[in-house]
Amino acid sequence: MLKWAVTVTVIILTAVPAMAFDSQRKGFILGGGLGLAGTSFKQKLSGGGESTESETETKPGLLTDFRIGFGPSDQLLLYYFNHVTWFSIENVLSQDVTIANGVGGIGISYYFTPKKTDGGREHLEFSPFTPAWFISGGLGLSSWATPFEEGSETWSGFGLWFGGGYEFSRHWSVELTIGHGNPSKTSGGFKAESNSTTFGVSITGLAY
Repeated sequence: MLKWAVTVTVIILTAVPAMAFDSQRKGFILGGGLGLAGTSFKQKLSGGGESTESETETKPGLLTDFRIGFGPSDQLLLYYFNHVTWFSIENVLSQDVTIANGVGGIGISYYFTPKKTDGGREHLEFSPFTPAWFISGGLGLSSWATPFEEGSETWSGFGLWFGGGYEFSRHWSVELTIGHGNPSKTSGGFKAESNSTTFGVSITGLAY
C-alpha cells in the first residue's frame, strides 16, 4: 500500500509538465504531492463504564497528497483531496507496524494573485509566470489504519485540514499544512479512538 501510494504520487508529479492543459487554473485540475510530516496522537479505549488513555506520542513520517477537481475561476479551486501520513509505531506485541493516518473530503484553495493579463486576455503559454501565494482548507473523513496487517480494520471519523503555500513555478507549489482527525471503531461494546494532529510540508504538482 505504501509503495503503491508513493508510486502513484511520483507518476503524477513527473507527468504534470506533460499535462499542462491550457495553463489556466480555471477548469479541470489534477495533482499530487509528496513531503514530510510530524504526527502527534493519543489513543483512548472505553467501555463497560471504564476508560484508559495513552500518553501523547509524536512520530515523523511521509506525507502524500492527491487532488482532483475543478477551478470555477483562475483564483478559486474546488476539489476532492486525500492527505495521508505514513509512519511506524510499536504495537502491544512490541512489533513495528505502519500506520496510514489520513483525511479525505472536499477542499478549496484560493490564490491571491491572478495571472498576468493584457486587455482582458491571458498570455497563456507565452506569458511570464506569475508567482502566487494561496490558502487551502477542507472537511471530510479522517481514517486510522494498519494497511499491511492482515485482518486489520480501518477506524473513521471527522477530519479537517488547513494549509497555505506558494506557487513558485507554473504547476509547482510548496505548501505547509495542518490536519486533525478523530477516527474511532466500536466493537463488542468497546470503543477505540485516536486523536491526532499532523503538521506537514510538501511539494505539490498541479496540472491545469
